[in-house]
Amino acid sequence: MRAPFRSLWSGFGLVALLLVSSDAHAQPSAWGDNGYVSINALYGVTTETNEVSSRQDLYQETAEITARQEIGKRPVFDVTAGGRIKGRFGMGFGVSYAVADDQAAVTAAIPNPFYFDRPRTLDGSTTLERSDLMVHVQAMWLLPITDTVQLTVFGGPTWFQVKQQTIESLVIDDVFPFDTVSLVSTERERATVSAWGVNGGFDVSYFFSKNVGVQGLVRYSRGTATIGATGVDSDVTVGGLHAGAGLRIRY
Repeated sequence: MRAPFRSLWSGFGLVALLLVSSDAHAQPSAWGDNGYVSINALYGVTTETNEVSSRQDLYQETAEITARQEIGKRPVFDVTAGGRIKGRFGMGFGVSYAVADDQAAVTAAIPNPFYFDRPRTLDGSTTLERSDLMVHVQAMWLLPITDTVQLTVFGGPTWFQVKQQTIESLVIDDVFPFDTVSLVSTERERATVSAWGVNGGFDVSYFFSKNVGVQGLVRYSRGTATIGATGVDSDVTVGGLHAGAGLRIRY
């Protein structure tokens, strides 16, 4: 957690130095006269390990199930638009989308069919799908460096929507003398939840024509969403550090 913040603050320190040394007057704006649109290919740099719990009635008791999944390092599709409000200050909006289809480690306490309060431990794995939609609202500050190279710092709130597969029930191999139990397969369902968080970062644009250029983008966003699975609520981390490049069009 600390490493992404250190990287982000280092970036802001660089921005502060550029603010002191740059002269923004009489330079074309990276935001254009009326606004800009950028299409970006980003990548999730950081990972988060999330646990989603669920329950299953079995042998007149309750099996406690946990799915532990690492989310983060994956492609992120991103579109950003914005424009000037006054002077160097502007507002922008970004939409990011990412999909994961990763292995999850499954652990469970499975009741014994003969004895109460003598659960057996189950270990296995399954694949759980997850998609993240992120809508970023950003206050922006423009730092023109040259006529062709310009830098923007930004920050604001982010709305997250998470669609996460969860384990509804387990299909197990459980035979006499019932000392051990193993996982055969899982029955899954999909939960859709949303949450608010924050974002911050910077982009550097380079224009090779009046209206068309390329940009590098670094954004860190963070939030916590609560997923309910078979009556159990689990908090999962959303967002992360995303970095990449794309095409920018100003008009």
